[in-house]
Amino acid sequence: MNKKLLFSLLFLTLPATANEQQWNGTVLGFEPAPKGIFGDMLGIRPILSDHGFSFHSNYLSQIAYNAGGGYNNDKHTAYIDQFAFTFTQDLERWTGIPDARIEGNIVNRNHEDNLTVKRLQDPRVPNNDLAQESYGGGSITRLGWLTFARSFDDRRLTWRIGMMNKVQEFDQIIPCDFQLLSQCGGKSANALTWSNWNIHTWGTTVSYKITPGITIKTGVMEQNPQATDRSHAW
Repeated sequence: MNKKLLFSLLFLTLPATANEQQWNGTVLGFEPAPKGIFGDMLGIRPILSDHGFSFHSNYLSQIAYNAGGGYNNDKHTAYIDQFAFTFTQDLERWTGIPDARIEGNIVNRNHEDNLTVKRLQDPRVPNNDLAQESYGGGSITRLGWLTFARSFDDRRLTWRIGMMNKVQEFDQIIPCDFQLLSQCGGKSANALTWSNWNIHTWGTTVSYKITPGITIKTGVMEQNPQATDRSHAW
């Protein structure tokens, strides 16, 4: 098995704001999740929240149609969809460890159908973009990430370790408001170097908040070409 380790460094800054117009921390595409359509789920959600367990699920579908042109100019409607379940279990209340938590993500992808692969591009050429970003890995249910995290130094230093995704950790800079891979997926995934957030590999990251507006983050992650295999789904 050919495995590699990657050392990544990310430097983040928050934009300055005028005193008369204070920024509320919201960025397009990263707005806080709205209240779930099922409300408090007959009291189940508040009970789970009282025990430190928070979660949300979402459904995504992406459709692309070829009216003409492309490498194969036959008309075709390509459809894919996915369900995602993301959760966090707060451990600080039980252990006293600052910000201790377990975070996880499970994704169910369906319909291995993409217009770029089926019609737009010569199949002999490696894909350089995809008309539907949430594509790849086959129709399968798999683990996106499962990690443990905690903080040190009065919550300035945060350490995270486990099965994680490079795009989710380092590459969510541009808000995802499109379905084209080059405009929505992680840039490293678009370069076919890493997979998007439904594929996991082992890794660890450390971030340090230098000031309230400046954070530096680094990490070491496994780069496993077999991570997309069905045998690695869990």
